[in-house]
Amino acid sequence: MITLGGSPMAVEAPPIFENKTSAITILLLTPITIRLSEIAKLDPRKIIIAEVLFSNIGGASTAIGDPPNVIITANQIINQRGVDFSNFTFHMFAGSIFVFSICFVHFKFMLADSKNFYLKEESELDEMKKEIIIWKRSFQSITPVTKEEKIVKTLLKEKASQLQNLLKQKQINVKQEYEKTLIIKSQEMLESYKITNKPLLIKSSIIFTITLILFFLNPFVDKIHLTIGWISILSALLLLASSSSTASGHGQSDANKSTNVDFEGLMHKVEWSTLLFFGCLFIFMKTIEELGLLNYLGNLISDMIKSVENISDRLAFALVVLVVLSALISSVIDNIPFTTAMIPIIIQLSEQANLPLQPLVYALAFGSCLGGNGSLVGASCNLVAAGISEQHGYKITFGQFFKTGFPIMISSILVAIIYVCIVCIYFEWY
Repeated sequence: MITLGGSPMAVEAPPIFENKTSAITILLLTPITIRLSEIAKLDPRKIIIAEVLFSNIGGASTAIGDPPNVIITANQIINQRGVDFSNFTFHMFAGSIFVFSICFVHFKFMLADSKNFYLKEESELDEMKKEIIIWKRSFQSITPVTKEEKIVKTLLKEKASQLQNLLKQKQINVKQEYEKTLIIKSQEMLESYKITNKPLLIKSSIIFTITLILFFLNPFVDKIHLTIGWISILSALLLLASSSSTASGHGQSDANKSTNVDFEGLMHKVEWSTLLFFGCLFIFMKTIEELGLLNYLGNLISDMIKSVENISDRLAFALVVLVVLSALISSVIDNIPFTTAMIPIIIQLSEQANLPLQPLVYALAFGSCLGGNGSLVGASCNLVAAGISEQHGYKITFGQFFKTGFPIMISSILVAIIYVCIVCIYFEWY
């Protein structure tokens, strides 16, 4: 749990929850954040942006945290070279901790004042402050010469002092009322949003734990003849079967309620604009891929790395180039097709340039995942959060996201470069 800018709102994005991909995490957190922000009278947009940024960082920490990591670890050649689920997760998790720490400090400095998180609304207190300033300017502008002028200045000064005392008293009353309202609404939320199906919660937790254990044991136990994809599918089917059996045990009345579903109401709640944007984005990315632009960019990166003659310097240059260019490219185009196009290129680069494949894989993963923080279209969870936020009346513009996200992206890739260079070159841990 981390506090943002000293405000009472907090963002929690531990990497373990990123195992369901950062987009799903944001899909669950955004409505809750908006509701809590409205209760606390905070601006949810800045808090949602913070959640998205740290969700992308957390998504880089595991092999199934972000789509680029899933694509990388699913490649058979990369698996045969020693980059499996556990190995990949250990390296990425360690680096993500350093990235998270530095970016958190950076974010705190960017939004150090807690007032940045409060909604800017014209209130009665603001009007009183303006009125006090006017009265102070009035008596300060008078240079008393006659007795009447001295009396007028004294009256104006007393009026400003009275308003100042009244303002202090109102500020105390507003603060007490705010705290009282916050407690009441929090208690109402706790009463309204209780866990209604505890057996299903227990079953889901058990299945989720078993799935994680199988993910980590898969590279070490040969008797598990299942890939990560099949483990996920079987776990989902088991969870569906468990939820069906739990629902059937709630009685006939609950069954009758479940059949009367407002289908039109559900369809209105679907983020059609976000889905349409994703559809157009994937069409656009497929067009770029068919035109050969991604392969051209990949070959250009490969040629730059091959141009370094010294092998020891070549690895360091390759890591820096892969992290920086992957981040910059992923911030303006979707990182999924870019990662798919880059995998065969780094495999070929490893063979032709006599470089170890594992460090190149980690550099590509860090650049692709962390580059999503560079702009609003850099990652899928950015667009999901923006769509849900706009549906609730809080529009996140491209400029608002870029103003916060791009500096965080720069900080994160600098830390990632230092991490991969020290770990993979100095300690040779790969």
